Amino acid sequence: MKLRSSLTVRAGIAFGAALATTAVLAGPAHAGVSGQYSFRNAATGKCLDVQGGSSADQTVLQQFSCNGKSHQRFSLAFEVDDPTSLLRAVHSNKCIQAFSSTPGTTVHQRPCDNVSAQRWEFVELGGNSVTIKNVATGLCLDDGAAPSGSRREVRQSVCTGASTQIWSR
Repeated sequence: MKLRSSLTVRAGIAFGAALATTAVLAGPAHAGVSGQYSFRNAATGKCLDVQGGSSADQTVLQQFSCNGKSHQRFSLAFEVDDPTSLLRAVHSNKCIQAFSSTPGTTVHQRPCDNVSAQRWEFVELGGNSVTIKNVATGLCLDDGAAPSGSRREVRQSVCTGASTQIWSR
């Protein structure tokens, strides 16, 4: 009888230790998989797009009907233990940067210099959905709701988890 209760206690301790380790390792989910992606807005169904396919500095990001072209593809390169990445437009090899911490401002492409305004956190929401949060501003990429129609600006907004801030890849 003593042997059986001793084994039960040991098994319980081992299970508790394994469970505690799992809880500690879980942490927040980050979508840290390097590669090339297109990002489709959950509310509008439109894709993140460099306006006009331009390679010029300061070109605004917009949403546009998804067409699979390289100005709608972005490369991410994550490093070990860092949930952030540059968001680099494939067609221009330029980085997407926030220029202001004021909610409602647009984001642009410019040469990559790895400043915090060019680093983005991709927070996994389940499935292929993420929110894209700027490291420097703490704001999320959002549907700017203007102008109406095919081309809609992408702006930064306070992160709320609204469908306009959710992007599938």
